[in-house]
Amino acid sequence: MQQILDWAAEDSIPGIVAEVHDADGTWFGTAGVADLATGHRRQPGEYLHIDSSGKTFTAATVLALAAEGRLSLEDPVNTWLPGVMETGGYDGDKITIRVERTVIRPLDLTHT
Repeated sequence: MQQILDWAAEDSIPGIVAEVHDADGTWFGTAGVADLATGHRRQPGEYLHIDSSGKTFTAATVLALAAEGRLSLEDPVNTWLPGVMETGGYDGDKITIRVERTVIRPLDLTHT
């Protein structure tokens, strides 16, 4: 994995970091820098603000779990995130994981 990070940092990305947690422990890798002006490198345990990119990671993970049969897109939200939908008059027992959008707004095409 470190080779992939090194390759990415050589190809116009100022800095990249990856931290993997699994049954064998934690692996942390970095390449490039966190701050171009100071040359400061990333450190284990730092938090990165990834803006709306988290939505993409979440969607990819949910779809992978659905493909493995570990969950269904038709499962109610409360099955996996009990109580999360208990605000604003929503009912997490009636809302499923699947979210369908019928209208794409121009903002959706440019928002990150």
